[in-house]
Amino acid sequence: MIATNNVQTFSFSRLAWYFLRDSGEYNLESLTQTKAAMLLKEIVQTHKKDLKIFSGMIDKPGFLDQMISQFNEFMNGQVQPEDIELVLNDNGQDVFADKIQELNLIYTAYLEQIQNYNTNDFQLNALADFLNTKIKLATIIFILKAFHHLPLQNQIW
Repeated sequence: MIATNNVQTFSFSRLAWYFLRDSGEYNLESLTQTKAAMLLKEIVQTHKKDLKIFSGMIDKPGFLDQMISQFNEFMNGQVQPEDIELVLNDNGQDVFADKIQELNLIYTAYLEQIQNYNTNDFQLNALADFLNTKIKLATIIFILKAFHHLPLQNQIW
């Protein structure tokens, strides 16, 4: 029988907390679903005069949740507003160009607004940076077990 000590079990977000809990960066206010919806509603209202398609959608049930979900997918895939702009420029004026242009306007403003909040994406990036620069990884063993699929952001490590 082998005895083990100093064994910890973590999710990635818990692992980030464990290593980064004393850093000032990690202790930013967390971006909750409610806070994200409030920020997004404010962004749409601020840009209402520039929006033809999305300006009337803000009060529809589920609209903000769907948009937040789309933006989370963009962030997990590391899609930047510039990437969306390139696709728009390459495809010319197709049927959805106006809608995608408005989505990109909102997404750009959303990314600017959430810079001051702690997101899961931020936690993973901060953890990766910490592990790459401040920890002697030769003395630590990470075992990943029973992961059938990792999100793209986790695979990049």
